[in-house]
Amino acid sequence: MRQRSERRHEEGVIVVLFSVALIVLMAFAALVYTGAQALVLRRQLQNAGDAGALAAANLLVIQGGCSASGTGGPPRSAIVAAARQAVVRNIPSYDPEDVAVSCPPGKNNNAVKVDLHDTGPAYFGAGGIEAATTSTAVNGQPVEHEYAVVLLDPSNANWKTQRNGCPSFLVNGGVTLTFEKSIFVNSTCTVAVSQNAAVKALNSSFSMNLTNGAVMKIGGEFAVNTLGRITPTPLQNYRPLVLDPLSGIRTPDSYTSDGFSGALLPPRNMSSTGTGTCKNQDPCILQPGTYSDGLLAANGSGPSTLLLRPGVYFIAGEGLKLKSAAARILAIPSESVMSDAVAKTTFAKTLSDTDLALAWQVACPLVNSPCGVMIYNAPTSASAWTTTGGNSDQVANGAQGVVMLRAYKASIDTIPENRLIFVPYNNLVIWQARTPIPGPSTPQPTISMAGGACVVLSGTVYAPGALVDFGGSSCGAGGGGDAVTALQFVVWDLTLSGNNDFYFAYQKDYYANNTVYGLVE
Repeated sequence: MRQRSERRHEEGVIVVLFSVALIVLMAFAALVYTGAQALVLRRQLQNAGDAGALAAANLLVIQGGCSASGTGGPPRSAIVAAARQAVVRNIPSYDPEDVAVSCPPGKNNNAVKVDLHDTGPAYFGAGGIEAATTSTAVNGQPVEHEYAVVLLDPSNANWKTQRNGCPSFLVNGGVTLTFEKSIFVNSTCTVAVSQNAAVKALNSSFSMNLTNGAVMKIGGEFAVNTLGRITPTPLQNYRPLVLDPLSGIRTPDSYTSDGFSGALLPPRNMSSTGTGTCKNQDPCILQPGTYSDGLLAANGSGPSTLLLRPGVYFIAGEGLKLKSAAARILAIPSESVMSDAVAKTTFAKTLSDTDLALAWQVACPLVNSPCGVMIYNAPTSASAWTTTGGNSDQVANGAQGVVMLRAYKASIDTIPENRLIFVPYNNLVIWQARTPIPGPSTPQPTISMAGGACVVLSGTVYAPGALVDFGGSSCGAGGGGDAVTALQFVVWDLTLSGNNDFYFAYQKDYYANNTVYGLVE
């Protein structure tokens, strides 16, 4: 009897243990299933949130930023609608009112943030796990820059042209230079490879000072005769090399395929013959647009003085050239500020260089200037630049002409439809097309802004495939040039020439900024 009772007791214990184990297994299964479903849910939310953030970011440039009130303010209704529609397309059951859209601070109003949350399903009585995601996308200029010069030529000793980066930064004259921010030189040329190295001075009276803790950082080395003329001593063999900080900016012609209404850059003709804008006009007032025959001042029988209203000038071949000592190209205010009649009198071709420069400084001051243009120089052919002959695709002041340009500001563009679209071009003054990129036998034409009677530029010169030769003057005995040069270079190679002193002030509000598109978190 006792054995039978013990067996029954053991059987009862087994049943209890089995029941407890079954409960534990069910609980564990519930936890596993619930956790797995939470992971699946989180991935669905992340994908939908990313899609929503990118859809909203696509509208940032057109809308003029995420918020109408500035960074961190409430997002525009169109931004919110785009984000919500994209989320619902990915998760049809998701309530669009639960899509939280915001403008993250610290991104220059060029970013949008999408937050999603939901609770996963419950299994076997276990509570659902809540999942939450954040997606942030940018489209524009989200960060500040900290450089005065970036030279992108990495150097190639096998190239037999001046674009081989040896040197990439050349000083040709007895100039005194001051930079308030750092200089980055990507050229890896060393003295062993080329006596020119990556940075070279040709004149024994040259000197350069970098202030405010700035320093020159060189991928390679500086030439022997340059030692001691740059203060502080440059950092040689510097790494990492700097990527093109403006590579994210779209070219003006890329907007024509986006379905925008109106003519973003209507075709223009400044020819002095036929039906050209400048026929029998000198000075000749030009409007922003696409110029397939270039911008030419004092070209044969053509006008000697070109006055450019605010906007983007797309030069689709033949470049911008000043062809005589009488040639002048000036940015001027919009017609609402200065009528055609007043402009032609204020900037008459009969004025001396000194009087013209003084008049321009009054009409187009550096601070809050009503003048602003971007010269976008592209090749005649999509496959190759024309670098020789009369139709060279060059930007050149080769005859002691006068060039005075303020950088582009979208808010004063002569074409109202472009005031929101072209915001990424703010503070660009000259941009030479990236392509075709330079090669051993196919260099891009030099941008030559040296040797003129007066050269005053402000803003960013962006020529990621071209050598820039800069050496403006003081614009006559009466002055007229800027007291400091608010000019920044992001170019392939740079030559500073002449015998003038240049103070390159770092004024970030006058320079183009980095552009970025895509998800950042």
